[in-house]
Amino acid sequence: MSTDKKMEAYSLSQAKIIRLVLRQISLINAFIYELSNGRLWGKLSGKYPIMVLSVFGAKSGKLRKVPLIKVLHEKKPILVASMAGMPMHPSWYFNVSANPRVAVQIGSEKKYYTANQLTDQEKEGVWPTVCAHYPDYDQYKKNTQRNIGVFSCEEKILTTAWKEWLAENTEKGCDKNELYSILYHEGFHPEQIASEMNARVNSFTLQPKNNNHPRKKIFRGWFMHLKVLIRKSPNILKLALKKKQWTNQFIKKYWISIKKTMLC
Repeated sequence: MSTDKKMEAYSLSQAKIIRLVLRQISLINAFIYELSNGRLWGKLSGKYPIMVLSVFGAKSGKLRKVPLIKVLHEKKPILVASMAGMPMHPSWYFNVSANPRVAVQIGSEKKYYTANQLTDQEKEGVWPTVCAHYPDYDQYKKNTQRNIGVFSCEEKILTTAWKEWLAENTEKGCDKNELYSILYHEGFHPEQIASEMNARVNSFTLQPKNNNHPRKKIFRGWFMHLKVLIRKSPNILKLALKKKQWTNQFIKKYWISIKKTMLC
């Protein structure tokens, strides 16, 4: 009786030895790549460009750097956890799954992203692009029964509004660990936050997610001041609503008091 079950190209014992060797080579490759901004050790076999993934360890919490084949889809990095089609996922797969805030360096340019694992259907959609960047991926897929993980990356930019919010609350003397934690829980990469705060990542203590988020405080502030306005000046409010416009004077007057409820 025949079956369609795929045979593994590598045994577990073989895969563990190969993974150990690859890990050491990857450490050196990532170091040289970053040091030279991709000018040295920037291609696999002198042909296929690579990129360096930075992600925090799921268990250790330490920053890990891994060279991967450069795959772009719609100008965004695609992370392929193939490990040459071995029967187990590479370590970085579990790190990205646990800590989707990642950085990707291509040449001298380093950007920050949120990584999202693709569904099987989504993966099939981008697989031709993946193989166009590195044809051996198709063979790796055939080498194993394992469902090779693929992640898409969405850039996470620390906007001007967030930078102004950070600068204002830093100037007000707000707790830096709290500021760091709020930005972290918003999905920003620790390196990104620390750089903006002119500090090292390990100088902060991450705090649990707080329901008293500044945005929620802003909304509560708006409602609070609207209630006061309704009680004190009902006719003004009715007129403004009737005309469907708020004057700049009104916005400036109440925004000043609302900002005081933001964090500190």
